[in-house]
Amino acid sequence: MSIWAADKTNDEFWIFYHDLRGLSHQVENVIRNPENYEMADLQQPQKQNAGKYVLQILYPDGADNADPASEQMLGRLSNLSPLMEEIVRGNEGYTLDCCIAMPDGTTIVLDNLSDKKVDEEGNADTYDASVQRITFLLW
Repeated sequence: MSIWAADKTNDEFWIFYHDLRGLSHQVENVIRNPENYEMADLQQPQKQNAGKYVLQILYPDGADNADPASEQMLGRLSNLSPLMEEIVRGNEGYTLDCCIAMPDGTTIVLDNLSDKKVDEEGNADTYDASVQRITFLLW
């Protein structure tokens, strides 16, 4: 049983590694060739998106203090949302979200937990990926 469990765990980590390696290559391509990618309008988390897989932008200090360069690059990186969704859906039960973060902490995240990222008034929470680490839950 221990050998089977170790093999299963190894398989899951290989899949996770493979998915994130593919995503990292695509991120590198967007960063090296931004002119090949259209800008997309990014939305902050919203309660009405609860349970839906959506791409959201999270700011370290709120949208009013956003770094335009980070926002612009994330707008181009949002073209990767189909791949990000495939990673999350393909690892359902193992992975809750897929994120890409800029050095300043501004992050895009694809998940179905938008309602968990807003307060009672519907204002988006702040999140700083340069300080807080995103943990991936493996079951």
